[in-house]
Amino acid sequence: MAIEAQAAFILSLLGPQGDATLAEMRGVLLAAGHSFSISALSRFFARRGVTLKKSLRTRPSKIGQIS
Repeated sequence: MAIEAQAAFILSLLGPQGDATLAEMRGVLLAAGHSFSISALSRFFARRGVTLKKSLRTRPSKIGQIS
């Protein structure tokens, strides 16, 4: 697979805190001449057991804590 040939480069895009988004990584890859879809990047990380979390904070619940 073409994406596997770029594995080291893609993994380096995660950054020191691992907070890069798939869209940001796709943009860097496009600038470097590699065209991969966001879903292909998602599957790439899933195969390696890497989970990417949203970095945006969500608002507190208006109704309080749900247990």
